This record gives sequence, C-alpha cells and structure tokens, in this order.
Amino acid sequence: MISKKHKKISLLLAMLLVANWAYTADTHTINHLFELNKHASLYTPRTVTELQQIVKQAAQEQKKISLVGADKSQGGQTISSDKQAVRISLKNLNRLLMLDLAHKEVTVEAGMTWAELQKHIVHHGMAIKAMQSYDDFAIGGSLSVNVHGQDILYAPLITTVKEIKIMLANGNIVTASRTENSDLFSAAIGGYGLIGIIIEATLSLTDDVLLERHATLIDAHELSNYFLTHVKNNPKTCFYSARFSMGSNDLLKKALVITYEYSNQHNQSLFALASPTKDLWKKPLIELTSRVEIIKNWRMCLESLYNNMPQTISRNNFLNYSIETLPQERADSYNILQEYFIPYNQINAFLDYLKIVVQTYHVNLINITARHVPQNDESMLSYSKQDVCAFVLFINVDKNRHAYQRVASWTNKLIDKAIACQGVYYLPYHLLGTQEQLEKTYPRFQEFVQLKRSYDPQGLFSNALYEKYT
Repeated sequence: MISKKHKKISLLLAMLLVANWAYTADTHTINHLFELNKHASLYTPRTVTELQQIVKQAAQEQKKISLVGADKSQGGQTISSDKQAVRISLKNLNRLLMLDLAHKEVTVEAGMTWAELQKHIVHHGMAIKAMQSYDDFAIGGSLSVNVHGQDILYAPLITTVKEIKIMLANGNIVTASRTENSDLFSAAIGGYGLIGIIIEATLSLTDDVLLERHATLIDAHELSNYFLTHVKNNPKTCFYSARFSMGSNDLLKKALVITYEYSNQHNQSLFALASPTKDLWKKPLIELTSRVEIIKNWRMCLESLYNNMPQTISRNNFLNYSIETLPQERADSYNILQEYFIPYNQINAFLDYLKIVVQTYHVNLINITARHVPQNDESMLSYSKQDVCAFVLFINVDKNRHAYQRVASWTNKLIDKAIACQGVYYLPYHLLGTQEQLEKTYPRFQEFVQLKRSYDPQGLFSNALYEKYT
C-alpha cells in the first residue's frame, strides 16, 4: 500500500516533469555533456599487435598520441593541442581474460567498460569494489585518472588493482604491480595516459550483496562530526554520500546524508541487473533545477522525502547507472564538473567560502555532493594523502567567452581556498588551475614528469593537460 505522503511526492514529481517538458519544448541538444570537439585521427585497434604497430608508426612519424577510453571525458587528458596528433581508442580491446572466483579476481582488457564487466560477473555473485558513479566509462580510462566512488572502504581505484600491463613508447609491454616495476604502477595509475598505454588490468572483486537506503537531514556544519560518528564507524555502512541544499534561501545550510547499509533480506530477484537508465526520469528534474529558483528552494525537502522512501538494491545495481541520466548540453549553456578533496577538519571553512563564491559570482550550481575518500598515496599524483571529503560540483555555464572567464576566475579562488585548507583539486576536468596551484596540490608532479621522460624521451604520449603544465 502506498502511503498518502508517497502519493503526494509522486504527484509533485509528475507535475515538475510536465512543467519541465513544457519549458524545454523549443530547445535542442548539441553535444553530450562529456564530449569534446576532436580534430585528430582516431584509431581503434582490435588486437595488441595492431596497437603496437600504431604506436611505432606514430613514433616514426614523430606524431603525438592521446589515449581514449570510452571517449566521455571533460578534461584535457584525451586530446592533444597538436593537430597532427593521433588518438587511440581501446574500445575494441575489451575482452574478459580471466575470472578467478576463488580468489575474487578478474583480468580484463582496458577497453572494457564497467557495464560490460558487470555483465560478466553478476551471475557469479561478484561485484566491483571501486569505480565512479556511472558505468559507461572504460576501465583503462578510469585507471588513468584513478577514480573513486561512494564505497567508504574501496577508494581510490588503485586500492583494488593487483597489477596492470602497460605498453611503453618503444612498443614493449611490461607488467607493473606493487612489487614489479612499482614506479610504473604508481605513475601510470592516475597518470592520465602519459606514461604508456594500460592494456590490461587485474582487479580484486567483492561479493554482490543487498543494501538498504537510509537518509538523514542535518545541518551542513555538522557533516564532519556526523560522518565520523555515525557513518565511518558503522560496520553496516557500504556506500555514503551527502547532498546539499541549493536554494537562495538555504544555500549550503543543510546536508542530506544518504547511506546504503548491508541488508538481511534474501530476495534473489533484486540481484538481476536493471537498466542503467532506470533513473532517466530524474534528468528533466535536474535540468529544471538549473533554471527555476523556486525548485532549488524546494529541492532539499523533496529529496529528503524521496530518499526516505524504502529502497533495497544490490551492490551491482547501485553501480549500474548511465551518464545518459545526466542533463545534456543546451543551445545556450553547458554543464561542467569540478571536484575538491578537503580534510574533515576544514570542510566547514571550505563550504563557507564556497557559499561566498557562489553568491558573489552568481554561480549556477546545480548540485554538490560529498563523498568519503580514504587515505591512499600509492599513486604518484595522489589526491588523498589523508582521509578527505570529496566535494563534487555540477555547474551550469552560459555558452559565451565572458561566462567562461568568470568560471576561470572564481575557480582559481576556490582552488586557492582548497590549498589553504590543505586540500587538493581534481585534474580530469577543465584545466583552469595555474602551474603554481598544480604543483602545490600535487607536489610530486615534477618527479612524475621526469619519470615520464625517462620512459618516453620523445614525448610520444601527450595531451592538453601535459602540454599546459610542462
């Protein structure tokens, strides 16, 4: 039986959907949120031998190579500013090479997406430990930026990697792990495709389990204490995130803490993979949030009611979402992501400053979520040298040069604040940080550059990120 409260929620959501469809009837989509304009030649080898031939030919012709995973990146790590550069996509190198159920390990080619991996393992009761929020991305690309997710134990991705195979600039293929070629292991994972081409990865898996959703609305300034007291030390907690109030009347005042805890239910039907676009109905609501202030003011109330509705979901289905559920570009604006990793004793200072920035620069902040990233400095370009709270910002920007210049201006201020808070900003998105800011937040960057040059003296592997900061 559906309660009266839930009926009201459903009716209100339906009204918002209808309002948004009417509002957007005369607009059209241009390009996908994550797609960049590309001018370089794109190669899609089907075998490792073909890949070696492409690499050797590019070296002979002195052309630079940029690497492509699922081709859904916002940042500059998948394309070079050199118009003679070639781009290599590994999407056809997507085979399952080994599945060891006894040791809960899997070896895959790097072009496989997380969605494809899930289809291989779900029937064996296995699940992925760490990945980003959407499963359309290639595993190789995810390794290159060392992604993290919402699991409070398994993050960042490098923590789940046993070993990788990487093709170097000379075409040789080597194995890298914590005990073999450990310098390559540390540099290539989170190395933005600059050290070589990750062609295989062996990852540890975990059991697929059922999880129950819980949601608690708190004062945003209580988030650090609440997480450390009620989430981090709760043995039942698997996934965690927090969402913040976005309206002009409650900007960043409230936080909705959402956790998924291990369930005692045994409903086997819930383990079947659902459609990755199962939440597609939310997409117009997010779009509406970017344009209608009254919706932003009501949003926290609606989200609190919605997330307090009972939900039991499998681990695989929690990780089974497509970026197609996010808003696409509009004719007059587009959406960008930013991310900042802040120590827990500094998150209130960062949130207070973020509020000032949003109000001063009239930032159209669609969404901000917080996640936990445990300490791990195995990657040479680590963003979690201590336990940190990751703030993910989803921002709508008008399509004009002046608007983008304003974004660059306030982003520089926000990065400076993150640095003052002993925090880090994430590199895979728009390249708005300065050289000084990069080297302050990634103190091993010059060491990384020197290691790259020792393995790739010709500078064969390149991208906009490397070209800007070296």
